[in-house]
Amino acid sequence: MVFTKDGDEWICTIEIPGGLAAYGFRRGEVGCRFKQVGPGRYEGEILWRDRAGNASWKHTVATVTGDTYEDTTGHDECTRYWRRLHGEFVTAELVGFWTGDWGDMVLREVGDEVWGAYRHDDGTVVLRWDADDVLRGWWSEAPSRNPDQDAGEVEFRFARDGDAIVLDGRWRYGTSGAWREDWDLRRSPQAPPADLESRFAHPELFKRRP
Repeated sequence: MVFTKDGDEWICTIEIPGGLAAYGFRRGEVGCRFKQVGPGRYEGEILWRDRAGNASWKHTVATVTGDTYEDTTGHDECTRYWRRLHGEFVTAELVGFWTGDWGDMVLREVGDEVWGAYRHDDGTVVLRWDADDVLRGWWSEAPSRNPDQDAGEVEFRFARDGDAIVLDGRWRYGTSGAWREDWDLRRSPQAPPADLESRFAHPELFKRRP
């Protein structure tokens, strides 16, 4: 296999199928894609085929130490979250600690959802990637966590501002209120606050759209 650089993404193409031909791989086919997420560490997806030639993409993490390359491939299908590699961002850039409107917020991947815990009124969000690469979902807050006063729809778009990653969000009360464009945050390099992290131990606080 041959690795080539395409912007900030590494693309692996299959040049000599060898035994891989039995699985339907073809010369020149893209076999994996990676983005660097740390020193010597890469995260992405790898093409997987069974003996019938059926293809799927799997999440994979690779490490490079000197001339040694090693990867670990999960057997889970790539979700929309991992498939974001084909967009501008990789998973490691999106989860973590954010600061901005409505207080600090921590984002985590939970299955094929993205959960968030934020400061204002012990708030939480439950999100999923939509077909247009926007995170859409539901916010809820104390005391009731019920619409229309303490819960509603929310959506976030991610962008770059120089070297920083920013989150452009909007929200509304319930499902029919006017959209409010005042939920913007910026990725922070600091460690997430312990009190926000501890909220993830209480999944009952993370409400989905009813």
